[in-house]
Amino acid sequence: MTAFEKTVEALRKAERVAIFCHTRPDPDTLGSGIALREALISSGKEADIYCDTTLMGRLSFLSGYENISTEFRGKYDLHIALDCGDRLRLGELGGVFFRCKNNFNVDHHYLTNDNFAAVNWVENRASAAQMTYDIIKALGAEITDNIASAIMSGIVTDTNAFTNTNTDKAVLTTAAELIGRVNINFINFRLRRNTSYRRIKLLGRALNGIRLYSGGKIAVMTVRERDLEEEGAVFADTDGFADNILDIDGIKAAVCISESSKNTFKIGMRGKDGTDVCAVCRFFGGGGHKVAAGCTICGFYEDVIDRILRAFDIELGFGRLRPRKSRIS
Repeated sequence: MTAFEKTVEALRKAERVAIFCHTRPDPDTLGSGIALREALISSGKEADIYCDTTLMGRLSFLSGYENISTEFRGKYDLHIALDCGDRLRLGELGGVFFRCKNNFNVDHHYLTNDNFAAVNWVENRASAAQMTYDIIKALGAEITDNIASAIMSGIVTDTNAFTNTNTDKAVLTTAAELIGRVNINFINFRLRRNTSYRRIKLLGRALNGIRLYSGGKIAVMTVRERDLEEEGAVFADTDGFADNILDIDGIKAAVCISESSKNTFKIGMRGKDGTDVCAVCRFFGGGGHKVAAGCTICGFYEDVIDRILRAFDIELGFGRLRPRKSRIS
């Protein structure tokens, strides 16, 4: 029996299911969780969704979003984690996840997933939402408009609206099955265009300080704690910032360095033309996908940049040069 078959069979037998989304959630993990919960409830089961992070409102248009809880409660027959590349992505809920020995890991970060659960269904897919959709169909649950929108939200986000290199035949086949049930223009607007004034101001500030390294192959943008404070922004506003500089002509990698606390930096990377930024992030204990990955690095700001460039040199052979544009730190 495959890991997929074991997952479906266990969900069929379970009466009470706890669904776990990853810390600092994105629409893929949340959309997957919302869709699976609705499918399980429609099948006569009890199901709850948990995430250790206070949520932003991008998916508030989906029914069931309001039921996602940060505080674990109750006892369940089965625990299932969706879109968690490793056990650390469970955040503060990692401990309670393993309280149930009947635990499952459904994830598409096949390069870096550490197979932390009792059963691990990990595949090379564009999104966890696709995998969740397969589970829901295998369970025989009705694909409602809300489930379709939740799944499509995960797909749209993790394929960057079908523009990333992970947009394969399987992605388009799933999207084609759902397209008649969703308002794709509305989903795209809510997830990719609808934003706050503070985030736009923060992004403008970060764009103004871009540095180019390695002969223009690497673009680096930075958000410091003081930038957040002065623009009235929050750390979650930096999500996806690296995508905004990937289109610079000639670059192979986009790097966003965001200071989450003093001398602690969250690093988001995007690769172009097949550049394996995941290899660079793994150098620092992070992970993700070949062209979209992240990690955390502690240290002084300029040292962090130097370490990132050294990792690009070691892993990808990118020679280091002085930046084309300096930034006062």
